[in-house]
Amino acid sequence: MQQTKSQPRSRPQLVMYGGLIALFALGIAVGLVDEAWLARFATESPWIVIGGCLLLTAFAIAVSAAYMRGIDELAQRAHYIAWYWGGSVGLTLLLFLLVAWPALSQVVDVEALTAPLSRLYGEPGGEFLGGVVASILALTLGYFGWWVVYWLRKT
Repeated sequence: MQQTKSQPRSRPQLVMYGGLIALFALGIAVGLVDEAWLARFATESPWIVIGGCLLLTAFAIAVSAAYMRGIDELAQRAHYIAWYWGGSVGLTLLLFLLVAWPALSQVVDVEALTAPLSRLYGEPGGEFLGGVVASILALTLGYFGWWVVYWLRKT
């Protein structure tokens, strides 16, 4: 049996893997930072935080683009379909929460759900960001669920 050498990694793949490792490490580092220090730093140096967040967002988009260029057409299709259908399911869940909220707020402790964000961002900011986090979670969970179903159907 003849062995073949593995193909060297392409530039988009190297950017993707390096970027994913860097983003993961940065996420761990931010998670380890004291909340009070982070809030104080954001208050004292808002432009540094805003600029850093813009750079991080641009970097994350570049890593995502490198990833999409580095995968085959079937994998790209899986992501497109999962984002459309999974994201649609997530948005539908959010629409349900919006319409049913007057009744749900009678049985769900909203203050307990938003307390961690309220401590960091203040009372009105915490509630707003609780909604943002709920949106991101709903879209991500819907996407991931549909992506898994797509691949299970292909096997």
